[in-house]
Amino acid sequence: MPHLTYPECVKIQVLLDEAYSHRKIAIKLNRWNSTISNEIKRYSVNWKYIASIARVIRKTKRAIVNCLVHRRIQADSDLEKFIIENIQQYWSPEQVAGNWKTETWESLSKDTVYRYIHLRHPELIKKYFRRKWKKYKYWYQPVGYIFDRISIHDRPKIDSVWNWEWDTMRWAKRKWWFATFNEIESWYLLAAPLEHRNASSVTLKAQILFKKIPQDLKKTLTLDNGREFCEHYMMRLLCWVETYFADPWRPGQRGANENTNWLLRQFYPKWADLWSVTQEELDYYVELLNNRPRKRLWYISPIEYLKRNYCVVLD
Repeated sequence: MPHLTYPECVKIQVLLDEAYSHRKIAIKLNRWNSTISNEIKRYSVNWKYIASIARVIRKTKRAIVNCLVHRRIQADSDLEKFIIENIQQYWSPEQVAGNWKTETWESLSKDTVYRYIHLRHPELIKKYFRRKWKKYKYWYQPVGYIFDRISIHDRPKIDSVWNWEWDTMRWAKRKWWFATFNEIESWYLLAAPLEHRNASSVTLKAQILFKKIPQDLKKTLTLDNGREFCEHYMMRLLCWVETYFADPWRPGQRGANENTNWLLRQFYPKWADLWSVTQEELDYYVELLNNRPRKRLWYISPIEYLKRNYCVVLD
């Protein structure tokens, strides 16, 4: 049976917080009771199971085992000598791997060669590699890597308010990010600064922002295909909102969010230094945008639009 996935670990954490027993958790996840018990026993810290910490511990253990026990390229082996000799002949790792398989009929991946050179012989990179200054992204995965991804084409037809779009804004220095939410019909905006762009930080900030919105005012949430949204299922579990993904390279499918992000750059240009931006300062500019008349709303503001048409006042 396959190992527990990270989404399953998150569900274990949530069910434990709701006081479910190990046996009931196993039934819900369709797993053996021993699998759940061993997972909780091995990766709990101070008698508390946290999925993100369990993932770090598991990856660390696997990395140590792979490095010390199951390393594909052993020191002073024929394979190691073959790789180094041919890299010094200006072969690419893909050519090395392909030639090794042709000559010996043994499997060898170019990713294995890349990782070995980066970890064991980094001095060879600048001297013999053609792309000397760009690290090879052997971990890159296409859109399909997002677990439980539901396409925007499967989203119910939007015929009322309270459908949201979610995105992150990037600045030129790549150190500063904003998380932004837009309601599709009224263009009402929520935003918050991000210290990190990893999935855990983005999802946590999104949950804090989205908790300001009453439960009955959240129907769907549409995202793009960035890696920072790979924990979107946490929004389903904790905020009870269905998540959908736009097609790759189709920003027009999230037009309200993209347009409002562009309006926010009036106050924070792309080359701005945002190291001192606080939530209070950002809230001030968000409030300005939410009270600014919009042509598509017949020159009333998003807040006024919600008040007139739905009798709703959002802080």
